Amino acid sequence: MSPAGFETIRLIMLDRYAALGLDGVVAHPHATSMLYAWSQAGSRIDLMQQVAARALNQTWLVRFIQRLYGPQSTLSFDGMATFFTSPVEVVRQVCTLASAGDPAAANIIQSILENSRAGDEDVDEVLAAWEARETADRASADNGVVDEDEPA
Repeated sequence: MSPAGFETIRLIMLDRYAALGLDGVVAHPHATSMLYAWSQAGSRIDLMQQVAARALNQTWLVRFIQRLYGPQSTLSFDGMATFFTSPVEVVRQVCTLASAGDPAAANIIQSILENSRAGDEDVDEVLAAWEARETADRASADNGVVDEDEPA
């Protein structure tokens, strides 16, 4: 495919996602693939802002995160960082919900632990490693190192 052809398809795809809106995409049977494609097609910052606004509702937040993983995949730092400025803050929110007895939130935490191959580690140890990575990523950004996925 030519670069011009790819660009045409990318723009059509972004228009379709925008027309559906975040809630429309999240409700779609192929939400996970669509969300990652939307992010990677050049609308990552806009999508992150939309997710942050909707994530103020904890029920929505848990449902959204549930859409990011499934039987064949688990949650990772990179997966969460695609949609959240601070995956650590989001996971801490989910931990609070899990501690309060929310079974969906507990499943999310279990997925994160499985992905991290945490074994007997607790979630705080995993989050400490994630926090170090967030700090390093922010320092790189502050020093002018640009993420390849971010627009220049």
